Amino acid sequence: MTTHINDVLQAILLLFPQINEPMDLGLFLPNQQSKLSDLLNMNQLWDSLNDCLLSLAKLSDLHAVLVLQSTVEAFFLVHTADLDNENEKQKKKKKDRETREAFSHLECFGPAPAATAADRGEPVIAPSNTTTSVNELPVDTQKFAEFARTHRMLLNQILRQSAQHLSEGPFHILTDYTFILHFDIKRKYFRHELDRLKENIRGEHLAVHVRRHYIFEDSYRELSRRTPEDWKHRFCIIFDDEEGQDPGGRLREWYSLITRSMFDSNFALFMIIPGDRITYMPSSSSHINTNHSQYFKFIGRIIAKAIFDNKYMNCHFTRSFYKHILGIPICYTDMESVDLQFYENLVMLLQNDVEQLGLDLTFSLDASEFGENKVIELLPNGSRIVVTNENKHEFVRLVCQERLIGCIKQQINSFLDGFYDIIPKSLISIFNEQELELLISG
Repeated sequence: MTTHINDVLQAILLLFPQINEPMDLGLFLPNQQSKLSDLLNMNQLWDSLNDCLLSLAKLSDLHAVLVLQSTVEAFFLVHTADLDNENEKQKKKKKDRETREAFSHLECFGPAPAATAADRGEPVIAPSNTTTSVNELPVDTQKFAEFARTHRMLLNQILRQSAQHLSEGPFHILTDYTFILHFDIKRKYFRHELDRLKENIRGEHLAVHVRRHYIFEDSYRELSRRTPEDWKHRFCIIFDDEEGQDPGGRLREWYSLITRSMFDSNFALFMIIPGDRITYMPSSSSHINTNHSQYFKFIGRIIAKAIFDNKYMNCHFTRSFYKHILGIPICYTDMESVDLQFYENLVMLLQNDVEQLGLDLTFSLDASEFGENKVIELLPNGSRIVVTNENKHEFVRLVCQERLIGCIKQQINSFLDGFYDIIPKSLISIFNEQELELLISG
């Protein structure tokens, strides 16, 4: 700690060369009650360092920022020391909440409750007429977030040149603000954390015996009885009645074959999106397959295992499905990648007067399954509640929640149960949905 404080004081002298009076290091030792940032007059430091970095950002040489790397590192050490305690409290609350409410974000809610989804930690359908304000954050956090956002490009450039892992260096606080980080920085941190998960795994490979024409069934039979720790071993794929000398090649081929098989219509697990014919989401009719819950858990493990092994799979999912994996709230705009015409109808409803549109809508949804028509009530007695200008946002929220969550809730639950067995939710959630697609599909 004393060494870090010395680094900070050296940084102050760089920013304020007019300071000539010697500083008493005892003022800044960790047993003091005052915040270190207050003792060092952080407001003036913010402004000075901000001006320096803005000037460097105007230069054509992207490496010019490295001249201030030690100063920025020391500055982060001071500021993050004040944020760490608060972040630890928030992490504990979040962990306790997630333990109590595992997968609760997949519940179909009725009318929007008074508490926000962010308050409850439930990534549900976000109301279409609300946004999250940065002003809700503590003042110190707001200032830090704004500073990091302003200098995002320069901070990422410094991180690329840093020899220390993100979780161990002065910038570790940015693991709580991953929206600042570029994809390559996140991926490097992610792979390092996965390597740490492998440290306690013994080196032997796990043999998986399969037949090519029954790749899904045989893989399920071989692997479903294995523990999550077993799955973290390297798989040694053995095709029955075949000889092979390239374990890496067989593993890649196995990933390719099982990717195709899990979307086989005979299993009835996924539906392809008609608009593009390449994007999948869980089928609401998958229950016709009596093993569908176990299969979805197995597929969740397969996809997480591919990420764990740094192997790409030739598959693409809807944006809302990626958000489910990441725990990101679903928005009505995610309907665009599932059913474009339905999405355009929702936009028309939101942007126009309901009475002028002449639509006879109620809080219900017509559905058909295996030739049987049914009415889904979005609220109790929803078929008797007329959609008006006053409640149309709530209608859009609920109808999207049913289409994107409610009708496939069990399938998503099972998938996530398997996925998080291999990769913790807290680790995969550093990415956004576009980045997760890159991790899975390349």
